[in-house]
Amino acid sequence: MKNRSIDVIITVVLAINFSLLAVLMYNITKDEEKHLEIDNKEQSEKKTKEETKEKEVIIEPKVDLIEITTAGDCTLGTDSNFGYKNEFDWYFKEKVKEDYSYYFAKVKYLFDNDDYSYVNLEGTLTTYNKKTKKKYNFKGNPKYTNILTEGSIEGVNIANNHSNDYGDQGYRDTKKYLTEAGIDYFGHDSILIKEIKGKRIAFVGYTGVGLWIDNDKEMAKTIKKLKEEDHVDIVIANFHWGIEYSHTMTDVQRKRAHLAIDSGADIVIGSHPHCLQGMELYKDKYIVYSLGNFIFGGNSNPKSIGRECIIVKMYFKYIDDEYQGVQIKVIPCNISSVKSRNNYQPIVVDDKTKKAYIDLMNKYSKNYKYIESEEL
Repeated sequence: MKNRSIDVIITVVLAINFSLLAVLMYNITKDEEKHLEIDNKEQSEKKTKEETKEKEVIIEPKVDLIEITTAGDCTLGTDSNFGYKNEFDWYFKEKVKEDYSYYFAKVKYLFDNDDYSYVNLEGTLTTYNKKTKKKYNFKGNPKYTNILTEGSIEGVNIANNHSNDYGDQGYRDTKKYLTEAGIDYFGHDSILIKEIKGKRIAFVGYTGVGLWIDNDKEMAKTIKKLKEEDHVDIVIANFHWGIEYSHTMTDVQRKRAHLAIDSGADIVIGSHPHCLQGMELYKDKYIVYSLGNFIFGGNSNPKSIGRECIIVKMYFKYIDDEYQGVQIKVIPCNISSVKSRNNYQPIVVDDKTKKAYIDLMNKYSKNYKYIESEEL
């Protein structure tokens, strides 16, 4: 009987212990499930926060710069009345041994990595010998197109007072040889439209000096049409104008430049005076009145005023495909890399001369002072 009672007690104790153990295991399981639920919730909240953070990341605007480089008067040749020794043709044959790369050698890096480069081609490339009756007649060997291609020049302006030095034949020859060399040209009634980084850019050229003077009303009409009907994005207007060897721009120059901008031009670039002139900011658009000479076969030993020149870089800026305007960079140069004479090889000047050239331009500028900036 006693043993049976003990067995009952043991059974009861075991039952109680198993019950307690079951309760304990149940609670442990519930706690684990609770912790697991909390962990899952925390991970879910963390993931949601990360996803929200990703969505809140600011998307940087898309910035595009179109870089176009230009320089002044390039006379690749000479006037036969100047003689032969020390002139451009003699120098090409006797001094540089027909090395076409010589002329741009010290500045080529400034034209190499841009989006487009052009210069003012002041003269003809022809074998035709009948001159137009005028004081100076410039022409060069048609093979001189290699000088331009070696210098990374893609285009030229042919609207100037020397484009018809050898009549219509010389003018046609020049365009022919440029085309054969793969060099674009524009000026007078020839308009160049290039697509660069998805934007249509028009280059126009006009002259107000010499035998072939362009009409201002036609110029304004053409620029307006390019913007309003042909839907070009940018118009670069180039003018051959002003008084030779004068740092002061004339009222006629200013009037013509303003008309071009009023008609839709985005920037105005000038040449012809054979020296530097000032700049102007008109309706928030730049006017560079004279670039000076560059590779200039028209004078084998010009005075200091005829040696000063600049390269101008134009940066047309777009943010998210919206046009923001243009900024410029002025790079002062000398038409010769030696002081004794013109060796037809432009060079960037030292810092002291650079400051002098910039100060000179600012002195003659209108409502604008050029200050070099790293920001574009």
